[in-house]
Amino acid sequence: MPCCVEDEQSQESKKIDEDLRREQQIIRKQVKVLLLGAGESGKSTFLKQMRIIHGPGYEADDLARCKVPILHNIVRNMKTLLQGRLLLDINWQGEPLDEEAQLLFDYNAKEECEVKEEVKEVKFLCYHLISVDIT
Repeated sequence: MPCCVEDEQSQESKKIDEDLRREQQIIRKQVKVLLLGAGESGKSTFLKQMRIIHGPGYEADDLARCKVPILHNIVRNMKTLLQGRLLLDINWQGEPLDEEAQLLFDYNAKEECEVKEEVKEVKFLCYHLISVDIT
């Protein structure tokens, strides 16, 4: 009887040792990086890019939460470009798009539930507004 107990203990010990060995191999492969930098220097952006390139990517919930800020950024940046066009007196290429530009200036991004329709509107406005003649 003591022989059977010793065999069970021995097997359990070997299993634990093997598990520890596997964990150590995993830990050796991990790389830890300390990102230092001033605020707004791109540390979070770097981590997000690494997650996209080397990680599992993003969950559907994460992507849904990103839609509103992305939409706000697109609208804000398009407004900046349009203001620059006015400031530098750059003419439209082809037909004037002053009405579409005004729609974008008047545009305020809404809550997440309305994002789908807003994305269509912003795509339409951006498509028509990006063709400017800078010569």
